[in-house]
Amino acid sequence: DASHELRTPVAIVCGESEVALSQTRRSTEEYRESLAILNDEGRRLTRIVEDLFLLARADAGQYRPSFTPFYLEETVGECVRAVRSLATQHGLELHYRHPEDEMLFRGDEGLVRRMVLNLLDNAIKYTPGGGHVRVELVRADPDYRISVTDTGTGISTEAQPHIFERFYRADKARSRNGETDGSGAGLGLAIALWVAEMHGGRIALVRSDKSGSSFVVALPFADAANPAV
Repeated sequence: DASHELRTPVAIVCGESEVALSQTRRSTEEYRESLAILNDEGRRLTRIVEDLFLLARADAGQYRPSFTPFYLEETVGECVRAVRSLATQHGLELHYRHPEDEMLFRGDEGLVRRMVLNLLDNAIKYTPGGGHVRVELVRADPDYRISVTDTGTGISTEAQPHIFERFYRADKARSRNGETDGSGAGLGLAIALWVAEMHGGRIALVRSDKSGSSFVVALPFADAANPAV
């Protein structure tokens, strides 16, 4: 599966660079287009390799999480700000709602950030221009709940039981143009599930139909996964 996912971006990088090098007379604009393609595929390769490395370490029991106290509403807010420009580029409105109270949480902040970013990337990827992506953080004893809701095309009933499986990708027609953004390797939701479970929590697709999809992450107030870390 990994070899298959890496083959396509590597082929694009090699093919585009060969074309650029073989033509001696190209305009600056043409060279910039080639470099933009190489940059996009390079980022995609980086994302795939990082995802594979993270999961490999997790499977081998070599990933040691760093559990520290942090404010969950601030971390989720940083994730929303990080993808705001991407949402704007795709013509989407991005909304974030959370209580005014501070929401102290103990966990691996880097992993929680990655989980939220993966959910946001997924929502943006499958929402057509003019749509909305809404993020909400609430306190629902005994959990904090993070919901990411989009107005995309939804996930087919047949695909829904498999979306958290590694390397699984639903019908490519769900995306705006038949292509996938991010790594496109079908690892984002698998990593999000692993992060939630590492923190003693859970993640679920609570709704998906023609009006869009909604994912909810529940993280317990106490660090049930590893309180001693």
